Amino acid sequence: MSIDFVFSLGKAVGGSPWITIIISLAVCGGCLIGVFKFTQENRADKLWTPEDSIAQRHKEWVEKHFPAELRVSTVLLVAKNVLTPEVLQEVSYKRTKSMRSNKGLVGPGSCGYLQISGLKSF
Repeated sequence: MSIDFVFSLGKAVGGSPWITIIISLAVCGGCLIGVFKFTQENRADKLWTPEDSIAQRHKEWVEKHFPAELRVSTVLLVAKNVLTPEVLQEVSYKRTKSMRSNKGLVGPGSCGYLQISGLKSF
């Protein structure tokens, strides 16, 4: 850049600062238009695999023919020692209470709670 260009730019900005501010805001506003259509994608298959790939077609076929009907739950036990009889009795109590509240079924036509969880007895 030559010194003449920098001098003329400074003179234009200093001579009419409001026009410079309005032009700057208009340019920033024009760039902001893209934010309104922004969507965040967090599914790995959509992020890293092309839409027309064979892997996507196979995934769609599997989802169509083998829908996920089972919900998975996880329980985190927090205690100084989770293997003490008191903690295990509390787990058994909570499990029994949970089974009674939903009649032991996960959904209509599904197998029972004990079959899915793998919990037979303590």
